[in-house]
Amino acid sequence: LHRVDRRQRQMCIRDSHGAEGKGSAEMGIPLGAPNLTDNVWLYGGSPRAVETSIANGRAGVMPAWDKILGEQKVHVISAYVYSLSQK
Repeated sequence: LHRVDRRQRQMCIRDSHGAEGKGSAEMGIPLGAPNLTDNVWLYGGSPRAVETSIANGRAGVMPAWDKILGEQKVHVISAYVYSLSQK
């Protein structure tokens, strides 16, 4: 099992989407990272679509994480991000 350490999760999610994954609006920034805890997905809400977004990045704004973290860690982070909207 590939583990994602706290620093990597923070780098991938918290720094852009906030500590709870609620997006930049929750951090007082009107535009930017979307809320990951609702059920609104800009590029498809399937687990595979989420993984593709994280691996490849989006619109030149969100970086591609595949080369930074590798395929297995991207998969683990993607599952975590997907789970945020399923609560």
